[in-house]
Amino acid sequence: MRIVRTEGFKKDFKQLPKPVQKKFGKKFELFMKNIRHPSLRVKKMEGHKNR
Repeated sequence: MRIVRTEGFKKDFKQLPKPVQKKFGKKFELFMKNIRHPSLRVKKMEGHKNR
């Protein structure tokens, strides 16, 4: 999977408190290793069918 961080994301991320940045880093690692890890609470989305 390829992840691209926009300049806006980088700017906003720097403004987050350090504990939040650290928590994000841990969750992001889990996401990259196993997208279905229970602590991420990721749910499958169903697409919308056009008629």
